[in-house]
Amino acid sequence: MTAPRVLAVTSDGAPASAVTPVLAALEASGLSVRVLDVGRAGSREEGPVGRFVRAVAGEFAERRLERDVETNPVDVAVAFEPATVTSLTAIRDASGRPTPVVAVIADLAPAPGWAGTTADRYLVVDDEAAVALADRGIEGQRILPVGPVTSFDFVTVAEQSRASLRGRFKIASDRPVVLIRVDGLGYELSQQIALQLSLRGSPATYLFDAGTDSEAATALRRQVPTLDLKAKLFGATTEAAKYWRAADVVVARPTLAAASQALMLGCQFVSLMDDDKSGERLASAVSRRKLGGIAASPLLLSTTLEALHGAKAAPLEGVDGAGTIADIAFVVGADRDAVISDNRSGGYAQTRARVDRAAAAADAQAKVRQAP
Repeated sequence: MTAPRVLAVTSDGAPASAVTPVLAALEASGLSVRVLDVGRAGSREEGPVGRFVRAVAGEFAERRLERDVETNPVDVAVAFEPATVTSLTAIRDASGRPTPVVAVIADLAPAPGWAGTTADRYLVVDDEAAVALADRGIEGQRILPVGPVTSFDFVTVAEQSRASLRGRFKIASDRPVVLIRVDGLGYELSQQIALQLSLRGSPATYLFDAGTDSEAATALRRQVPTLDLKAKLFGATTEAAKYWRAADVVVARPTLAAASQALMLGCQFVSLMDDDKSGERLASAVSRRKLGGIAASPLLLSTTLEALHGAKAAPLEGVDGAGTIADIAFVVGADRDAVISDNRSGGYAQTRARVDRAAAAADAQAKVRQAP
């Protein structure tokens, strides 16, 4: 059997933390993958200028996509944000031999822009994201939960025992382990976080992920010994994912990458907010699922961690979203005609049902208005 041909369309608005693992999984599955970047056509810029640029770029992108699909036919198209999905479905609906469109929604809280799109399949993180998407008018039979999307090193490390990794890193197993991602927080904020952690009443072991932030690392090297914290510091190494796996709780800015990594490893996720409240929608989605909490500022971090004491979070642990997406793309591409036919039949049935309901409502209204 010939491997299905896949067109993966990326843009400025597509989350890189989801795009890279999905592309890697598609390649690893033996699919014939071609990647096309439509740039600002899928950007998330707001305001009149942003919307104008997006509209103009979207028109050019649709023509470019149309030429590409005509020149290099594919069996399935994969996209990561609403604007690109809309362009691909317009091309699909105008084609004599349409290509199914698969929408990948890696966010825990699907954006409002997905309302009105008509992809053939919508791949979301979990059941709650599926319900949120259905509430935006998407047909439930087209929505499939696949799990968190993250890099392969976190997928493989999720298979390792948390206890064995703690033993390897000489981390005490009789107390909770909290990982704090300080990469990008700088000197002062990292110092302030260490001070707040020293005020906790419950004993814990802390793992500080400084990544490539040398200022944060310097602050912790100076501050932690004076506060008598049981802690380890690490940076951007090949062992980083294993340190994350050793933790019970992850504290980080609420980004899609950090939240997905924590959920993949079965960790509670504490969203560390900043003044501009960026990531607030994601933080609320995690908290609503009872998979973590929100520290509105570093000053409240200690209180937030105390509230999570003893809580468990493992419903998505070890679920490889990127791998599942690749499997679904393979199946949809292999059965492209059946998928298109099924979705068109469902669309016609829904249209007939809407017409029947409208006619019944009009008839009932006419009867009410009739004179006795």
